[in-house]
Formats: sequence, structure tokens, C-alpha cells
Amino acid sequence: MGKNVELHIHLEGCVWNKHIRRRLSSSSFLFPPPNFVYQDNFEKFLAHLRFRYNFLNSLDAYCEVFNDYLDYCRYNNIIYSELQINKALLDTWNINLRQLLAKFQSIKSKFETITIKYIIDIPWQFSTQIIEEVLTYENLYEDLDVVAIGFGGDERLAKLDNLMLFKKQFTQTKFKLLCHIGESDNPKAKEIIKLLKPNRIAHGIKIINWIIEEFRPSNGIDFCLTSNLQMGVVDNIKVHPIKDIIESQIPFTLSTDDPAIFNTTLNDEINLAVGNFKNITIGSLQENAIKCAFALE
Repeated sequence: MGKNVELHIHLEGCVWNKHIRRRLSSSSFLFPPPNFVYQDNFEKFLAHLRFRYNFLNSLDAYCEVFNDYLDYCRYNNIIYSELQINKALLDTWNINLRQLLAKFQSIKSKFETITIKYIIDIPWQFSTQIIEEVLTYENLYEDLDVVAIGFGGDERLAKLDNLMLFKKQFTQTKFKLLCHIGESDNPKAKEIIKLLKPNRIAHGIKIINWIIEEFRPSNGIDFCLTSNLQMGVVDNIKVHPIKDIIESQIPFTLSTDDPAIFNTTLNDEINLAVGNFKNITIGSLQENAIKCAFALE
């Protein structure tokens, strides 16, 4: 497998079991362990994700996970990645984002062949306070390889009125915009996209025809095949709308989303796509990923 690019991956979804074992005795269980009473697969996923939040409760814990992530990049021949970091979780543990990114820069210097850029991930339900902070102090992060602001988590909790408050700032920000949208049945999805005009869309499954016909994001769409399958966003790989995107010529990228939760790697995702869609090759995936990247020329 050649040199790879991964554009949609959450640091919080890279808390592998080895890190949990390392941190088990020193972690405060603010978020409960998953149980078996959930209304759908997405809720079950969120429960597993939140459980891993317990093991990111300090600057040192984040650095350990980041180092594990760089090992993951090396194993998967990833030379460029756009890594999402949940700003609300950092605030929960009183961790300063700029200080964290500076620590990451030091760790990253040991991995000279890997380029990491960062996306500040803002959960939909926390949007107002955190958006204001990030947009007001965006100069604090510009020199630390932050390239975008992302909106993620449960899109059903997005408040359109709150987002409207920042309409002007969104058009003036130095950063690109990424939206996790169309992963759930969300009646507000199209209005959110019209308002934010994101440069790239993550998933977009439930509104893919509208995206193709009406929006066509400049930096394309992130697809995470295993994530989509395990959360029931699509019924099976053969009906995944990636085939419609290929025909539309909108660029797209393959990523893992949360590899520690979905037990997958980027190499697995590439093999899954190449093995199931005749118009996809490793070369075409690499070309598309470069087109979708926020900071690759």
C-alpha cells in the first residue's frame, strides 16, 4: 500500500484499549460505562465514545493517545492527517487547547515523515459559547497547524438559531469549515448547510442526492465505511452512496472516523472500498484525498 492521507479521524476515537489499561487506576469516571439499553446504534456509539472520554482527563493522557495515534499513522503509511479534537471535552477537563497543541508539536517532531493538521471540533449542542471563543481567539491557534473548525456529535441537537448568531463570523474566519451532517435523519440538515456553507461535509449520507444536485462542497465529502455500517447509517456496503459520488465527480475521502471504537484501520477502509466498488482504485483514493485536504497543495 502506498502513501496514504486520512482526513476524518477524531482523537477521542483513538483511545485504544492499551491506553485504557494504562490509565484505568488514575481515571475519574465522569462518563458511565456503556450498557445494553439504547434506542439505536448511534446512541450506543455515543455511549462507547463518552466512556473513552474518562481516559483523556489530563494533558499527559492526551499526549499518550496522540503518540499512539502517530504509531497508527506509521503503521497505515499515513503521511498527512487532519485530526479532530473535541473542544468541549478539553473544557470539561480544564485543558488549554493551545498548550495541548504545543505539546503535540514536540511529540510530532519524532515522526518526521508524518504531517498532522488539526480541526477544532465543536459539538452541536455546545455551539454558542465555544464558537464565540474559537472565533474570537482564532489567532491563538493559527501557528499551531489548526486548519479548520468542525461541527460534530449528535446533529439532531444542533440549534439553527444559535448558529445564525455567527453567520458573519463564519464568512470571515481564516479557518475552513467541516460539518458532520446527514449521518442521522435531521430535518434541519439542509438549512444548516445553506447557512454555514462548509468547505467539506462529513458523511452526508441521508441527504446525498441534495448535496450532489444543490451544494457540491469545494473540498468534497468524508466517507467512513465501517462507521456507516456499524451505526446502521447504511444497510450494507453495496448500497453505500459512495457510488453516486463517484458518478457525480465530487471529490471524496475515506477515513476511519473512530478506529478504536470501530476496530478498523485506514488500510481496512481502503481494502473495503476497492473490494466492493469497481470504479475505485488505491490511486484514485489517494488523488481524491489530496483534493479534499484543507492544507495540501
